[in-house]
Amino acid sequence: MGVIVNNMLLEKSINFFKVIWVLFHFYAIWALPLSINQMIVLHLGFATMFIFHTCYEQARKKEPHNSKNNKLMMIIWLLLFIFMFLVTMYFFFQYRDIINHIGTPTFDQIIAGSTLILLVLIATFSVWGFIIPLLVTAVSIYALFGRYFGGILFHSGIDFARFIGYSATYYMGTLGSLTNYSATLIIHFLLFGTVLQAVGGSEAINKLGKIFGTRFRSGAAQSAVFSSCMMGMVSGSIPANVAITGSFTIPMMKEQGYSPEYAGSIEAVASSGGQIMPPVMSVVAFLIAGMTGMPYSYIVLAAILPALVYYFSLAFNVSIRSQKIKLNVDIKEQERKISTELKAILFEYGYLLIAIIILTWRIVSGESAPRAVFWGSLSLVVLGFINIVIRCLNNKSKNIYQEILKYFHKLYEGLIKGANETAKVAVILASIGIIMETFTTTGFGQRLSYFIVSMAGEIGSFVLTLLVALLVLFFGMGMPSAGAYLISILLVAPTLTRLGFELLSVHMFVFYYSMLSAITPPVCLGILVATGISGGNFLKTALTSLRLALPGFIMPFFFLYKPVILHFRTNPLGALEFNLLLLLASCGLAVAFEGYLLKRIGWISRIICFFAVLLILHPNMLLSYLGALILLLIFILTTVIAKYKNNSFFSKI
Repeated sequence: MGVIVNNMLLEKSINFFKVIWVLFHFYAIWALPLSINQMIVLHLGFATMFIFHTCYEQARKKEPHNSKNNKLMMIIWLLLFIFMFLVTMYFFFQYRDIINHIGTPTFDQIIAGSTLILLVLIATFSVWGFIIPLLVTAVSIYALFGRYFGGILFHSGIDFARFIGYSATYYMGTLGSLTNYSATLIIHFLLFGTVLQAVGGSEAINKLGKIFGTRFRSGAAQSAVFSSCMMGMVSGSIPANVAITGSFTIPMMKEQGYSPEYAGSIEAVASSGGQIMPPVMSVVAFLIAGMTGMPYSYIVLAAILPALVYYFSLAFNVSIRSQKIKLNVDIKEQERKISTELKAILFEYGYLLIAIIILTWRIVSGESAPRAVFWGSLSLVVLGFINIVIRCLNNKSKNIYQEILKYFHKLYEGLIKGANETAKVAVILASIGIIMETFTTTGFGQRLSYFIVSMAGEIGSFVLTLLVALLVLFFGMGMPSAGAYLISILLVAPTLTRLGFELLSVHMFVFYYSMLSAITPPVCLGILVATGISGGNFLKTALTSLRLALPGFIMPFFFLYKPVILHFRTNPLGALEFNLLLLLASCGLAVAFEGYLLKRIGWISRIICFFAVLLILHPNMLLSYLGALILLLIFILTTVIAKYKNNSFFSKI
């Protein structure tokens, strides 16, 4: 009994410290009480400890409870927790001495740095799997023994003390710029998302998604597109997004008449797109801002139109599929219910929109992102509290004190969830920080860039960008979008910028393919979760997802070769023009693949659609407009002819 009480006390104590840790980050953006390096140490140290405690709790609750293996794992995780606490305190209190010994670390500093690296890698493995720790291990071996490699891999080698310094004790690597982003920026947006969910954001998104879907024949599928887009803006994880929204959208789609494979693919593609939808963009927007030096608001404005093109094209695909399979939905009956339900939802959750507007306004007005998010989160809490009080006063049967306690308990749990999500991001960024520093100090990134640029003269820049896209998809297998983006950008950014492509275009190119790796075989985590819910065939679901997400695979090449597509801030008309062309091409692909637009169309028309799409995607603007004209003529002719049921001319050609 005493052991159970102690375990419960430990869990509650750690949860309390998670909340204190989170609130400390809010306090630090207004008055930094410590040096930034000490702040990073506390951020990473406690994040790693929280992960070890989570693993301890998982081992404790695992069946059978009293097995020797479980007890052994509990002891191991508890020891790792203690070691991480000691290392964190060492780096925190010995901060000035470590700074004074940069370049000549002492023996105890080398031991502390080595321990920190090892513990961070163990935490990363426990959360994200073996891929990142394996890459860090390979890069570490390369850093230490580079003199034994040949070709572009050769370098003079880094001795062990210097390697530990670059990876930890020089406040680089694990304690470097990437962890700095996590401590000063990313945590605030993740907390906004978890607070939004805690005060009713998830329920509002789900209900709005269902209502939005009922306005279309393809109701359930459109609901998946809408709700996954909204949820993806705050969840930050593709598999999590699929699991949350797919749990109700996939069964709805299957019940309405979609095949399990199509239902799973719609959910996977829509959930993946949530990563590219501003303002959060899977926290990668903040990494792009940090890596490029561009304002966060500029990144968001550049990303908004391509993200809308992605979702509009997916919605168009869903619409013509629903017509093709002739879903039997009584739209008029559903529309009668919409007005009443929408008013009820807006009355219950409308205050959430005010908080999002406040956040967006503060960012666009030029305030620093962390402070803007602080005001957004604070407005969520205050408005949520006012909403609870008003609802209790209107409903006399509700106990106002009990409802307020429930509300603050949800907020408390939301802050704990935010701490857990931040901890996961912090350790993977710290691990990737080692890779980033190694590529810099060994000069490998620069040599690789020169090597690939020299290849471009032989194979052409377009073929080279195709190879780069495949490389990013490869590195993204089984990894979160942020991790895949960082690993890939370290390797390919110097190459693509040397070929003359714009810096933001390169980063957005890599980001999109990092996101798409979640639905690209063979790993495709988003597809795995979706098929687990739908019960459909994995391979068929994956192939359908690739077809539905095809605009997402094409769009990054527009970023490189038509960068004006991202210049919404400086050239809004030009950005709108190219995004509309891309949207039209995406709709043309949907019609060509489905062979349907209000009625079935023949193979000749489908081939013409493909040809028109190729013309739109051609760099020559005259050909692009010619392709757009051909496609519009096909759409208009199809619409006109579809009104005459007895006319079979178009179906024959």
